[in-house]
Amino acid sequence: MCLLLFVNLSGADPVDYPIAIALALHLPQIARSVVLLSRYKIALTLAMAFLLSYTVSAFVGGANVSFVSNFAINIGLFFVLVAHCTSQSRVRRVVLMLSLGFCLSVLVASLQAFGMLALFPKQFDAVRDTRFMGLFGDPNLLGAFSVFLCVYWLNELLFTKIRSIPNFMLCLIIFPIALLTLLFTQSRSAWGGLAFAAILYGYMMFKGLRWRQLVLPFVVVVGVAGVTIGALQQAGMLEIVEQRLLNTVESEDEAEAERFGLFYTAVTLGVAAGNPLGVGPGMAAAATGLTNADGGPIAAHNAFVQVMAENGWVAGLAFLILVSWLLINSMRGGIANASILGMSTRVIASTTLSFVFCGMFQDLIQWKFSWVVPAIYVAMLLHGSRNWNRFRY
Repeated sequence: MCLLLFVNLSGADPVDYPIAIALALHLPQIARSVVLLSRYKIALTLAMAFLLSYTVSAFVGGANVSFVSNFAINIGLFFVLVAHCTSQSRVRRVVLMLSLGFCLSVLVASLQAFGMLALFPKQFDAVRDTRFMGLFGDPNLLGAFSVFLCVYWLNELLFTKIRSIPNFMLCLIIFPIALLTLLFTQSRSAWGGLAFAAILYGYMMFKGLRWRQLVLPFVVVVGVAGVTIGALQQAGMLEIVEQRLLNTVESEDEAEAERFGLFYTAVTLGVAAGNPLGVGPGMAAAATGLTNADGGPIAAHNAFVQVMAENGWVAGLAFLILVSWLLINSMRGGIANASILGMSTRVIASTTLSFVFCGMFQDLIQWKFSWVVPAIYVAMLLHGSRNWNRFRY
């Protein structure tokens, strides 16, 4: 299932069918997980409020069937992962399969970009306007998930005892692939997400370590930065990266200027203000009447505003509080350097902050990968050490 997560096709994705099968097979475990979730009364109440508001918005404003079905599949994926990740070995296996699926998708897309392979040629371009899109078909979303793999495998390299040569080699192989993929997507939102993730990770690390313990991480990070800049220079990409960053501040392209001037977000926010119950799942683009450069409908380019506009004020507020709870709670564990089921809470907190930043420019809630990290974290809370309860709300 994790291997297929990075293939995005028109209509049903290949991973949808394994999710449905896994959901049926894990029903008893999912039921037990729901019972365990009752310990987190505030979070559970907020989730129920979100779902109720989501349902009301569908009845009041209508609904895009594909959006609703995709949202249901995402929830299914969330509960399958929560039910499955009950031990350290299972969490590790999930991350390994995600990493393997990511690397394979990057390899296939690269072969397609160089004309060595023709896989679903009518579905998407592996590269468009010099930006690497992978099998996602969207460079920003591919870049957003790359941040998680960068943070996870760098954390493994720095602070996890390397028990075997194969494990060490995994770190040395997957981290560069994830980092280079992130760079070649030319996604400024993902680059910003990585920067915020690094800042938060550094803050939690400084709070939890002595100065002498920071020497190796500092040397590794400086080395990675130097090698990355050198690789970009050799590939002739350094000027492109510089230009992408400059365009964030000042762009001659009208569509770019509108997006980074938050024009789409402001218009959708106006729709949200006039519709307290929401315009319905997947209906924000029709409500705004906005179109992108290709003439396709476009909405907020902001996950939080889009949720509020489509699903109502209650859903928007519940979603914001839930994300804040996830971030703050994992930060508390990260400062304490807690590791539950073999997963560092520093990785969870840093990745969550990167997703929050990316969510300011992309609608992440409709994409399956954005549900993976919250699912792993909830599994850590439910199936991890009882000592972890002191961090929960």
